[in-house]
Amino acid sequence: MLAAGCGGDDEPAEEQGVTRPQYIKQVDALCAKTTRDSRSINRRIQALIEGSGTYSSRLRKGAPLLRQTYKKQAAKFAAFKKLEPPEADRAQIKELTVVAQRALNDLRDALPAADEGDLPPIIDLATDASGARTKAERLGVTYGFREDCFGLPVSLG
Repeated sequence: MLAAGCGGDDEPAEEQGVTRPQYIKQVDALCAKTTRDSRSINRRIQALIEGSGTYSSRLRKGAPLLRQTYKKQAAKFAAFKKLEPPEADRAQIKELTVVAQRALNDLRDALPAADEGDLPPIIDLATDASGARTKAERLGVTYGFREDCFGLPVSLG
């Protein structure tokens, strides 16, 4: 009788939420998909970085590619924010989310400069002058996410 009053063995256990390995697997899958979907854009950006011509002209040619990159990264980030992290990790993921939002904002804010071929704001973006991208990448990798989740998808050097 006491077991019946407390729910007994016939009732399902209370849901515990997602585990850290499950959450990492979800986020990594999202990042891998975005990386695959962005591969052709990233190759074209890389070709412009390594190409010839003035920096300004290559930047203007790359502006539409940077806009496509921004859209893909913004969509990935929106999907990331919808995933529920493990309860014990919420503060850590909140910190990562805040910093990743700043890094995404850096990209968004540099788009008009790319359109104009204005190098200084793009140099700031590329060198991560705000530090947001580097911090987001570090926080993500420290948590256990793939390196490409919050890192730069092209080589600058």
